[in-house]
Amino acid sequence: MKFLTKKSRLDETMVRNHRSQIQILVIPDDQSEPRHYRIPVARLKLLRILGIVLAVHVVVGTFAYFMLLHYMNRNSELTAVNNQLVANSEKVYELAALFQKLEMSDAKLRSALGLSENRPSISLDEQNITLPPIRTQGLNTAPEIKPERSAAAPAVELSNKLEILQQSKNIGLHEYLKGVPTFLPVAGVLTTAYSSERSPAHHGIDIAAPRGTSIFAAGDGVVVFSGWTQDLGNMIIVYHGDGFFTYYGHNQRNLVQRNDVVHKGKTIALLGNSGNSTAPHLHFELWKGGVPLNPADYILAFSRM
Repeated sequence: MKFLTKKSRLDETMVRNHRSQIQILVIPDDQSEPRHYRIPVARLKLLRILGIVLAVHVVVGTFAYFMLLHYMNRNSELTAVNNQLVANSEKVYELAALFQKLEMSDAKLRSALGLSENRPSISLDEQNITLPPIRTQGLNTAPEIKPERSAAAPAVELSNKLEILQQSKNIGLHEYLKGVPTFLPVAGVLTTAYSSERSPAHHGIDIAAPRGTSIFAAGDGVVVFSGWTQDLGNMIIVYHGDGFFTYYGHNQRNLVQRNDVVHKGKTIALLGNSGNSTAPHLHFELWKGGVPLNPADYILAFSRM
């Protein structure tokens, strides 16, 4: 049998406490009393586990932050695309409502302009829009097609060079069918009349006015071309529905872009001298179904001369 003395029991207790605790002795520089701290080993193990858990949280949190930032940027891009699609949809609905209104009010202007009584209805769903050829210097030899002239439309002789006065926007006939190009596009002097018989043919009219004069849309429609051509310089083409297209050439500056919706009597360009031109003027053409027409047969300003 082993007998432990009081001293040996004390030593064994100190060894056991030494294993279960970590002692930290702090000796200040100011020669004050040293400080003695004891930290249990179990608590150190707990702090070690907490440190590991904290490190894992920092790594996972950093990764999650960068992923969240990526998805936020992606969400911003998708939001911008969605807003653009919504804006395009609104334009489509606006065009649909516009052409529906034009179709409903068409009958009110047929007798005034001598249009055909039996016209096929149109809608945005139809894929039969045929754009007339864009004029360039090399396309001046287009086949000469003499369209039917309205019996009630007055002939405009080139030798007379009439002074054209801009008609009031409050003329009632303009409101009957806003899509039909009946509005005088610019106020000025008629310098060249429409002619399909001479060579080369002049499929339009020329109206001279000061540089920078406002050019108006002859009817409601949508811009299908706005850019530069060698022959007519800065040019705009507007589709009005029912096969009607209007050309506005030699502009100093185009104020509308492709796919813009324009309204009758609203400014779309500034008159200029771009392209093959010797003086500031507007070259204005009217086409229907790929056939050039005399604008004087449709613009109401000519019917009052």
